[in-house]
Amino acid sequence: MTEVLVKEEVQDFKPSVEVKTPREKTCKERVKGEYRKECERLTSLFSVMHREATQEQMDKFYDYFGRETTGEPNVDSEMALDALCNYGLSIEYVLPGSNKGRGFLRWLVSWGGPSDEWRFYFVPGENKPYKIEYIYSDWFDSAKVVCTKGRVANLLWDWLNDIGTPDYEYNKAHEDSEEY
Repeated sequence: MTEVLVKEEVQDFKPSVEVKTPREKTCKERVKGEYRKECERLTSLFSVMHREATQEQMDKFYDYFGRETTGEPNVDSEMALDALCNYGLSIEYVLPGSNKGRGFLRWLVSWGGPSDEWRFYFVPGENKPYKIEYIYSDWFDSAKVVCTKGRVANLLWDWLNDIGTPDYEYNKAHEDSEEY
């Protein structure tokens, strides 16, 4: 039996035409589109919740949240409120520190790559935030939209404020920091 040894040679393949892979867009290039999508989802949710939804908004609510509307305003409103309460991952007050001395209420909608969140800067006890931002982040890159005067941002704040979340989270964060 004769054994044949083959010497392998590794070659780099270089195509005759240069192939470019598409460049990933930066967060700065994507943030406005992501903000619009987020606002569209939340607009459908709030319109159903406040019993002001058009059929198109009802359909979008179903598409986004997987819940078919019943046509009964009270039932649909309760479903939308339930969806809002379960939307996002966490709400917490972030103490001042690395953020130039200003704390904020963070509503984390999603995390990982990419992630997005809303930040509400406010003075405890006041009814309106002095600044609202939508933040979009993806692997060591992030961008923001300042949306203090935005309709959806203010609907979110009003809902959070009505249920006492800003002051509760503010107080909880300060109590927790004193324990350490």
